[in-house]
Amino acid sequence: MCIRDRGMVDEDDREPQWVRACAAALSALHAASTNEEGALEAYYLVQGAQAPQDSGDPKNPNPEHTEALESMAAMQPVLRALLDAGVTPECFAQEGKCQGFFRTAETCLVLEAAVEADGAVCDAKWRVVFSGALADAPTPTESPGLTRRNVARFFECLAQLEGAGPAAERFLCTILQEDHEMLVADQQKAIRLDFVFTALLFAFENKFAPHPAAKVAKLALEVLDQSTLGCLLYTSPSPRDS
Repeated sequence: MCIRDRGMVDEDDREPQWVRACAAALSALHAASTNEEGALEAYYLVQGAQAPQDSGDPKNPNPEHTEALESMAAMQPVLRALLDAGVTPECFAQEGKCQGFFRTAETCLVLEAAVEADGAVCDAKWRVVFSGALADAPTPTESPGLTRRNVARFFECLAQLEGAGPAAERFLCTILQEDHEMLVADQQKAIRLDFVFTALLFAFENKFAPHPAAKVAKLALEVLDQSTLGCLLYTSPSPRDS
């Protein structure tokens, strides 16, 4: 079951833990890579992996071991620079994994760890999945639903001078994974969309930050879903038409 599923932990509530765990992993990777002895083994161990073995024969080295040493050596200045700059990772979680993106103006380092069904990463091993130019970095896997990031984008739609209602409605359909064209035929989904729209519009007009605004909208949906009078809630014109 995805950690976004109904009844599971709020991703936005888990995000600070993911950030702390990912930042700690960055420090651990750098510390391991600078060990005077057994650096390569320690570096791999931090990532939950086993380092390639040294052949023990200088004339016939294990190419995988040599490559691993060179890769670790290349990572040392990258890790050191991120630590010195105090870069905070931005974390994205979906489908049982969490990725932490350490970005600078020109570079990006991505660490990845598995997450439990409840979103915990306490014992997870973070591994390096990308290090290179920012332009070449993988695109984060955005989670649908009422997350802080999605609500922030919804607020951007509302802030438009013209066409705010239609643009925000279309985006809300996208993040809630609803077919905009089907809303006319499905009264229940239309009512739910109107309800979420109203809750977020209230949060926007009252200058809520995206995270608490997402919580307000989720609570509003929970109340609606548990109500037997949901179909009677909208007898007035839709707020989306404003």
